[in-house]
Amino acid sequence: SSGINAEYGGHGVNSTKGTVVLTNQNTLKKGLICGKDLNRHSADLVCRAAGFQFAELIATNYESPPKHRLDCAYMKENNILPILRNVTCPRNASSLDSCTTTPVEDGVCDIDSGLHLTCTNHIPPSAVWDLIDITLARNPGGGHRPENVLWGENFGTAIATLHSRVNGTFLRGLVPVSAVQWSPSCNTQAMCRSILGTVGSSTAFTDYRRVGELDESQGKGLSCGYIISNDVQILPITKIECGCEVSIEECTDIVVSADSLQEDPKEALWLVCY
Repeated sequence: SSGINAEYGGHGVNSTKGTVVLTNQNTLKKGLICGKDLNRHSADLVCRAAGFQFAELIATNYESPPKHRLDCAYMKENNILPILRNVTCPRNASSLDSCTTTPVEDGVCDIDSGLHLTCTNHIPPSAVWDLIDITLARNPGGGHRPENVLWGENFGTAIATLHSRVNGTFLRGLVPVSAVQWSPSCNTQAMCRSILGTVGSSTAFTDYRRVGELDESQGKGLSCGYIISNDVQILPITKIECGCEVSIEECTDIVVSADSLQEDPKEALWLVCY
């Protein structure tokens, strides 16, 4: 099991902010998680193991105020060191029992790099959905069967998958161009980093437009006929805000609203990444 523990004056108290301390139920040995390179879903599960619902802020001990992190003297006295890293939890996981980790080798990590979380039981609507996948598709030749579609190339109509942090549901469909207009360059670059596999690099160049601007006869995206014949829905997203030089894992401001009026497939996002 795990717990978030913030030390004040050498006395441990449960807090919404603190150093993450894992306890091995077999050995009762306590230790830290190395680094903050876990996605928001995995961080949510850590917070739930500590008695909360959601992760609000993911950081390291070094980046966090001293009053909200485990006391250095306490960690030394109790030999609390990093013991795990690479916490990876499937999207359908409901507890840490379904997650995988990697042991920490000597010299790889220190307590300054230990995971620090701010947890909460309430999140705003813009923090409910994670963008977990973006892929590009096109049907050159105009065929309407699944085998007529080319997936995973560097250009095509954008198909996104969203995951709800609240109830675990998934949404998959077209992305309305209007949703990325808050910061189109940064948002589309984040998508292209994931598509091209260049996460961690600031290099990603994009060109984007509405599907309706394409000449369908060139087969550069999904045709209107394919979209209608296969009932491909346009997602009810009114806003995506990813920030610059990040990946889709860090698109933490996504507004999904039933009031979205965008239903025209011609208004879907088309991308080319290079």
